[in-house]
Amino acid sequence: MDATVAGCAAAASGIGYPHFAALILAERMTPEHIARLFTLSASKQAGRNAALIVLAGAISRYRAEPVGWCGDVERKLAREALAREHPNLIDFDGLLNEISAKAARLVKGCSKREGLPAVA
Repeated sequence: MDATVAGCAAAASGIGYPHFAALILAERMTPEHIARLFTLSASKQAGRNAALIVLAGAISRYRAEPVGWCGDVERKLAREALAREHPNLIDFDGLLNEISAKAARLVKGCSKREGLPAVA
């Protein structure tokens, strides 16, 4: 299983989207597709949840294969999702760091329970 897909699904499940997690796995959804689906959500937390899920995918991929890793795509998608939710926010880096830390905890916790790639 692709580490990005597994990490995204683990995060989605971990924040209360078990059916979306199953869809991510079944369709092998990319972070771009996941972010696009969250743009259709009416939830007040849609941007934050999208950011968390795509960042978890990047973190999972890094932990599975750190050599040559680049998380720029996921960072860009997370930033765009948060900008839609918080158009006047100035400190995106602080919010991204906070969400990245939560994503890392979700990936670490799920890797032990669900057999995702090992965490360093």
